[in-house]
Order: sequence, then structure tokens, then C-alpha cells
Amino acid sequence: MVYVIGLRGCKGTAIGFGRLLSFMMPNVTAIIDSECTSISLIQDLEEGDVVLMFVFSRFYKIDLEYLKYAKKNGAQIYLVINDVASILSSYADDILIVPTDSMNFCHSTTALNVITEYLLTLISRKCEFKERIDTRDQITEDQRL
Repeated sequence: MVYVIGLRGCKGTAIGFGRLLSFMMPNVTAIIDSECTSISLIQDLEEGDVVLMFVFSRFYKIDLEYLKYAKKNGAQIYLVINDVASILSSYADDILIVPTDSMNFCHSTTALNVITEYLLTLISRKCEFKERIDTRDQITEDQRL
């Protein structure tokens, strides 16, 4: 399984990334909140699963809890984060640092969008997904205008 986690300001990124990744491979789950439903999604996580978390400061306890649980269960953990000094970084197997500074009061997602598109490009070069896309197109053919 691949768990794509993005809470709060990273929610949209997690939805989009998870959706596109699921076009290429099975068993992709996007976790986009800290409600009971999302917590129940991650409770089946096991050794060998992959967790990709998009997270920006301000960090919250639930961010840490997801990572602790993933680490305890033997998942590979990858963080896309804007502050490598965060305690969250100590749980990651690999980290991509994303600058989020802007002239506005909120984090800029420009660099994050570049990173996610690049990751999807790299993944697409490593996995065979044409048959999966063709099957998806066949299933949805009568729905298109």
C-alpha cells in the first residue's frame, strides 16, 4: 500500500497526487484529515508499505502520530516538508525540502506543485501503467461526452 498524507494546507496536494498515482498503480490511499475515517485507513498499515507525507509548518500532534504509527509498523516514510528542523524529520527515511515563503500570509505551493509533478514523472518511468490506464478508459468510456 501507498499512503499519501496531506492535512490542512497540504490536503489538495495529497488529493491530486494520490489520484494521479492511483492511475498508475493499485493500492493508493489518500489521507486528508485526522478524523476517525482517516485514522481507520492507516490502521492497516504494515511493514513494507510506503507513507508519503506532505506537511508544512505549523505542525500538529496528529502529524507526529501518523508518522510514529507508520514507523512502528515498518513503513518506508518520505516527507515533503518546508522545515527540516522539525521533529517530524526524525521519522523520515528520506526528505524533500520545499520552500514555501511568499509575500502573502500563507504558504506558497508553487514549489510543492513542481515537486509532485516531478515525483509523478519519475514514478511513471519506473512502473508499467499503460494497461491500467487503458482499462480505466474502457470502464469510463460511456461516461464521456
